[in-house]
Amino acid sequence: MSGNGPVEGVAAGGGVSATVEGAGGRSRAPWRVLTVAVALLVVLLVWHPWAGTPQPPPSPTPTPVETPTPTPTPTPSPKRTPVPTASPPGSATVFDIATAQGLFVTDQQLVETIPDAAAGVRRTIGPGQLAWGLPAGASVLPVSCTVARTVVELSPPGGYDARGYTTDTLVWVQEVTLLADPAAARTAFAALVTTVDRCPEYAQVTGPDTTGTDTTATWTADPAIEGQGLYPSIVQPLRTTAAARDAVGYRGHLLVGNAIVTWTVQTTGASGTDGLGPVDDLAAIVQDRALAAVRSLG
Repeated sequence: MSGNGPVEGVAAGGGVSATVEGAGGRSRAPWRVLTVAVALLVVLLVWHPWAGTPQPPPSPTPTPVETPTPTPTPTPSPKRTPVPTASPPGSATVFDIATAQGLFVTDQQLVETIPDAAAGVRRTIGPGQLAWGLPAGASVLPVSCTVARTVVELSPPGGYDARGYTTDTLVWVQEVTLLADPAAARTAFAALVTTVDRCPEYAQVTGPDTTGTDTTATWTADPAIEGQGLYPSIVQPLRTTAAARDAVGYRGHLLVGNAIVTWTVQTTGASGTDGLGPVDDLAAIVQDRALAAVRSLG
């Protein structure tokens, strides 16, 4: 072989073939190929062409937090402040026997108010003629109902007077019971109302009179109702049986100052309570007299 001719061969052990050109020619050496490959790899590792344009990591979507709806605080209901009831005129009035005369209704008021009294009435009980309490020898059964007849338990009270009017079929009796002061009267009136409520029926046992006639009477009353008017009062329908004769009517009580005013009206007429007129009208004339008596004292 000539020293200047091309030499071709295979490296020992096989592998990569290389061609060596003589002097003045180009040679393709394996180390150059390796160097280029390594440089290219480094560029690729730095550049990351496969990754595309870098994108910022997605912001995490916040998980909505459920805010509990606040429970409205209930507005407290305004407290009801009791409105004080104004005391009626004369609540502090102290009557004596003389000034208490103004509390009695007149015969003219009875004639104008009660149908069965339209023809006129006769006075049967005048000032000082009727004593307080039960007739001599009389008692009330049951005993716990005694106040329903006597109005108060005091014996005698601080003062007492009565008026009575009649026709052939009608009886009107009005009583005025005086206590020491308005406070005592209020206490007595409350006890009277309680007694009336628990005593729908009682008897006034008297026994035979001087003629031998039994004067025992049975009083039967319906529940009392609160009267209409300026002054505290109650009214109840009433039936009385005495000597086998029945009478129907009403009984009422009114409080003014230190006085308890009691009125009873009964009839044996064929018209019954219709002949007495509306019970509110009867109570009204007693209320009117109470107000007039208070005003007369200034």
